[in-house]
Amino acid sequence: MKTFTLQEVGDGAWAAIAEPGGVAVGNAGFVDLGEQTLVFDTTISLTAARELRAAAEQRAPLKTVVYSHWHGDHVYGAGAMPADALVVATAGTSALMEERGAERLRQLKAEPPTEGPFAELAEVEVPRLELIYPDETFAGERSFIGAERTAQAISYGGGHTLSDAFLWLGEAKILFAADLVVYDTHPWVGDGDVRAWPGILERIAELGPETIVPGHGPVAGPDAIDFMLRYLHDLAAADSGAPMPERYASLGNTSGWTRNVDAIAAQRA
Repeated sequence: MKTFTLQEVGDGAWAAIAEPGGVAVGNAGFVDLGEQTLVFDTTISLTAARELRAAAEQRAPLKTVVYSHWHGDHVYGAGAMPADALVVATAGTSALMEERGAERLRQLKAEPPTEGPFAELAEVEVPRLELIYPDETFAGERSFIGAERTAQAISYGGGHTLSDAFLWLGEAKILFAADLVVYDTHPWVGDGDVRAWPGILERIAELGPETIVPGHGPVAGPDAIDFMLRYLHDLAAADSGAPMPERYASLGNTSGWTRNVDAIAAQRA
């Protein structure tokens, strides 16, 4: 069963890149802070999350889990993390998990998937999924200081959702962007604020990231931010029913453009 490919993106930092057609769906990662590890996002499945936990614990005990946002493909795997791990997210994400995440999980349990890779796990996993709410919340920034390195969870507000956070390793210039940045695939804009999103990306670019772990797609460089800015600009300018620009024809999640145009039209209505 396919889950993710583990890729070392810097000293003490690993990206878990979801394999196409596998049961991880969303990318995740972990950082060895020195004598303890921090996991950023947990994938959508307990199966993939157990592998993520095992990889992290090979380096050091897993002490902290940070959520980027409330979507299930980034938080459902948290049930496979250590029960005593500190779970951290923005206050907005915590509220959105209660307001929207709980209902979305209820719907998933009422109608488990019958097709695709996750269908294999539906009978075993879906009844066991639960939302693990944050133990601690923050507003703008939360630092995690270890014996060897420091990681910062930072939020500039909401873009992909109404509250997003990313993980920043400043010394190494490594950005775990979650779904604020996706690469080689269409993003999803229906739960966020497409007007605020470009400004968030511009502020992130000012940090000078050299390695970017997107929420979906392969590890990339700063050009991933340029891609997102261009995509959001084109999407904002598109009329309802407008055809997808040819330059996006090769992206994954091929129905994404139409879904996004429709989502923006619904928001404007």
